Amino acid sequence: MMGKVDSGEVNKETWQVNQNIDSVSRDNNVALSVPAGTVARTSGGDRLSVVTVANVTVVTSASPGAPPELVSPSAPPPEQSPGQQPPSPVLSIPPATPDAGGFFTVIAGPTVQLGPTGATFSQPLKLTLKYFLEELPPGTVEREIYIAYFNGKSFESQKSAVNTVQKTVTTNLSHLSVYTVLGKTQIKPPVKPTPTPTPKPTPTATSTVTPTSTPTSAPTPTITPTQTPTPAQTTTPPPVPTTTPAPPPVTPAPPPPTSTPASEVTPEGGKDWKWLLIIAIIVIFILLLLARRRRAIVFATPEQTIVENQVSSIITIELRNTLGKRIKVKSDTNVELSSTSPEGQFALEPDFMTPVTSVAVPENTGSASFYYKDTKAGSRVIATNSKGFKTGEQRMIVESIQAQV
Repeated sequence: MMGKVDSGEVNKETWQVNQNIDSVSRDNNVALSVPAGTVARTSGGDRLSVVTVANVTVVTSASPGAPPELVSPSAPPPEQSPGQQPPSPVLSIPPATPDAGGFFTVIAGPTVQLGPTGATFSQPLKLTLKYFLEELPPGTVEREIYIAYFNGKSFESQKSAVNTVQKTVTTNLSHLSVYTVLGKTQIKPPVKPTPTPTPKPTPTATSTVTPTSTPTSAPTPTITPTQTPTPAQTTTPPPVPTTTPAPPPVTPAPPPPTSTPASEVTPEGGKDWKWLLIIAIIVIFILLLLARRRRAIVFATPEQTIVENQVSSIITIELRNTLGKRIKVKSDTNVELSSTSPEGQFALEPDFMTPVTSVAVPENTGSASFYYKDTKAGSRVIATNSKGFKTGEQRMIVESIQAQV
């Protein structure tokens, strides 16, 4: 429940709110402000004292052509306790499809249902919702995130203001409905499949047959009689005379080998390992420099064809590593913008009120967006350059206004 108004905050005669009422949800994702002097009425014209908010669960329907549908929960069962929260509403939306410009619309923040339905206010209320940029597909333009409400068949966009520092988007509303945060990207968002429960196997009884051992009779030992040998008579031969041989000549012993002092003994290759270590350190250092230099600035949006003096569609660049994966910078990183056309200009907003020559990639992000305009027709090359990154280039075709007639 948010924005509860008791009798002490409302003028009993005029039904006007005496002071500003600011209500914030427990998770800080939703904030609703009622300005002082507002008269709130129910659909029947009575004084409205309570504004409710309920989280809406968003699911993707299986049919691509099915329209969005809001399924409100049924009344709580009789045994439900008074303090228990009722079930959340469910909003079924079709799978994302690209629009005429090739962009997909994605939900970028919480979806809430403000009630009661049909309530009216004499002044606009201010609704602020959080958005979660880190959960969106790459290429989502942060400055173009907006709030929309569900009219029963589709979402209608509201004029919104984005705060890129606090990651919030704010709009004014005059009626209560289902509100959400939407964004656009050229990368199709993944659809999470509904997990299918795995059936538990049914235990099957198995019988175990225990083999019966058959006793084996011990073999009967066989006694073999031992014969005692008869001693044979021994004849001693006569002694044989022996001659003593002459002693062999004495050979002088070779001189002992000369030992080398321990300080002069060097193991094989002992002097080479130091050089190998130095070479390995140099190679690793060079590879790290090359890997850092090979980080690149990549255009995430395709090439465009525009008419002279007209603004292009939004152009998004991304910072990627050597593996081609998007990276996040630890601090704001400046990217210089240039064109082969002297008449080419860049801007951060499509109104081109303030032309720029560079764009900043915010801290903890890896992308930035800008717009391009040229006063002369021709084929251009727009380039991006930043220290430590490989330069990114993309062709831009500028057609003459006469060619369009």
